Amino acid sequence: MEFHWLRHAWLDAQNAHPEGHRLRRFYPATRHEVVSDLFETLGLERGTAPAAGAWSLNIDGLASHPSNIQEIDQRLASQDRLEQARVEDPFGHLYRPARHRKHRYLRPAAGSILYIEIPARGSMSSR
Repeated sequence: MEFHWLRHAWLDAQNAHPEGHRLRRFYPATRHEVVSDLFETLGLERGTAPAAGAWSLNIDGLASHPSNIQEIDQRLASQDRLEQARVEDPFGHLYRPARHRKHRYLRPAAGSILYIEIPARGSMSSR
């Protein structure tokens, strides 16, 4: 497989269909990172093992441990603002949730939630 093509095809797919590819990780630097990030991300988005479980959600200092990204979506859907929320996936990647509206005239709480990777300052959980 050609590394450069795969990396760009994955980024193109994320940009073309943001609601279907909502975990946004840092740009992979090596072949190994491209392949591992691709399979980890697909597993997390689809809820397949071993990606199920071991999530952490922290909203304004209140921590919970949902079992999958769909459960996190449900908990965040009721939040007006997502600035204080942080999500950690089972692989230790930390994300800042952000709403993606398909159209600017939709209300702010409309649309899917994207998870933008941020640098981890330390694990949210006590693993």
